[in-house]
Amino acid sequence: MSKKSTTWDLTKIFETEKEYKDKLNEIYSQINLFEKFKSKLNPENAYLCLEKESEISKSIEAVYVYASLNRDLDLGNPKYQAETEIVEKLLTDFSTATAFINPEIAAFSSQDLEKMISDKRYENYDFYLKEILRNKKHILSKDMEELLSQISAFTTDFKKIFQMFDNADLKYSNIKDSKGNSHKLDHAIYSRHLKSFDRVLRERAFKKYYKGYIAYKNTISSTYIASVKKDCSIAKIRKFENALSKSLYSDNVKSCVYENLLNSVNKYLPTLHDYVNLRKKFLGLDEMNMWDMYVPLIQAESKDYSYEDAIEIVKKGLLPLGKDYQNLLDKAFSEGWIDVYPLRGKRSGAYSWGCYTSPPYLLLNYSNTLNDVFTLAHELGHSMHSYYSDSTQCYEKAGYSIFVAEVASTVNEVLVLKYMLQNAKGEQKKYLLNYYLEMFRTTLFRQTMFAEFEYLAHKKYENGIPLTGEMLNKEYLKLNKKYYGKGVKHNKEIAYEWARVPHFYSAFYVYKYATGLTSAITIACNLLSDSTYVKKYKDFLSSGGSDYPVELLKNVGVDLETETPFITALNEFESTLKEFASL
Repeated sequence: MSKKSTTWDLTKIFETEKEYKDKLNEIYSQINLFEKFKSKLNPENAYLCLEKESEISKSIEAVYVYASLNRDLDLGNPKYQAETEIVEKLLTDFSTATAFINPEIAAFSSQDLEKMISDKRYENYDFYLKEILRNKKHILSKDMEELLSQISAFTTDFKKIFQMFDNADLKYSNIKDSKGNSHKLDHAIYSRHLKSFDRVLRERAFKKYYKGYIAYKNTISSTYIASVKKDCSIAKIRKFENALSKSLYSDNVKSCVYENLLNSVNKYLPTLHDYVNLRKKFLGLDEMNMWDMYVPLIQAESKDYSYEDAIEIVKKGLLPLGKDYQNLLDKAFSEGWIDVYPLRGKRSGAYSWGCYTSPPYLLLNYSNTLNDVFTLAHELGHSMHSYYSDSTQCYEKAGYSIFVAEVASTVNEVLVLKYMLQNAKGEQKKYLLNYYLEMFRTTLFRQTMFAEFEYLAHKKYENGIPLTGEMLNKEYLKLNKKYYGKGVKHNKEIAYEWARVPHFYSAFYVYKYATGLTSAITIACNLLSDSTYVKKYKDFLSSGGSDYPVELLKNVGVDLETETPFITALNEFESTLKEFASL
């Protein structure tokens, strides 16, 4: 492997600052070109407009990524803060200038759209046109569409209201641990406190955190109930059977996928109860509370994992993906795809992001922990998915759906975890197995519980049952008891957990986390058991957004319209639990 690099090489987007500025000016000069198409689109000239839209969109993506990545290297540097704002304003102008395109093409007759789909000139836009054709039955009259557009200015505000309350207005005072040391409490730190081995700190963090939401229970309840009413009303206006159907429709997902998830997970709740009981036993508690549910059963080893160690582990763990995948990993490590170490002013966390014409860059804040090793594997999964899609698909079909966005990243994480388990012994093996069990508990089980809660909330309203905050608390507490069983005390505060979940303001979103893990488990197991399967998986990675996500997963042997992949994942949880319990 070539010598590794640890910082981004952003010259792969623009070689010089002047080139970036020139591209920015070029975009400004082209935005008004769409005026000549406005109110004049027809099946003969629409492809010219779409081609110009793609050309400029690709350029805007490049300048936006370039400015944003530079900003994230030093959030205290005003230069790229300003540049990012300039590009965001440009993006708004572009969106405004091209807003007429979709409505005008949607107004074409079904016959014209079908002809365009088979027309060679529209080859790059055939899936886009199929989507317009599929959505025609839910497009209303011009007056109704204008009315819905106007009221969207405030019907989308429920999420903003909650975010403003949650991120700006909700404040916490410090808490003390068992030794009297003071600790800050906020959203970011709360989860760390729940993983602390200091039980006093965990309890105080839990109670004070929920006290903030309980104090505003009426405000939060009213906001969420209004959001549910909005979801159901818009679905009805757009001629959908219910709010769930409308939400699933955007990805062309059948309701049986959602139902398969709920039904399958509910069948395996006794196994989750066994895990909860095992947690209680491992922690040596006479009574386990909800604030004890996140503390690791095994302390992480104190060993440092250097970045070089991480590279070696990740490469070995991903050997089942083949030689060309290994070569791409070498490119990522040696050609400036990854900014590795934390620096003053650098954005926290980790992500993978790039534009169609650049490598998929990774931002890390590597600090030599085992979690950092898994983060590297995870983000490389995102990057390789983007690389394969961008290299294979045209720009218009390269972007993949959120529905499958976490699949490749989780496949990588599972493969690396399984590789490490092969060579692990003693406490390290216990730690890795517990890590895997927690992945299932927090992603497959907990997100499904969230999905079941919002399903119940919307269903009750659609059935004419008035929603109240008290009812929501009661239903959520019932779900918490059903999912976690009698091995844990269901403290009164947990009835309000629904009130702190921002995803509920994007209805029926959270189930995608559970289906993502479910899909990844089947894929990872197949990669390890069948050497010929890797070609199918590479085809999936290369497919971008060229088809609907459920269909793309079917091509790789994951049929979410059956219970099979869900049962496969849940059996994996069950077997992992048995192995952990036997140690």
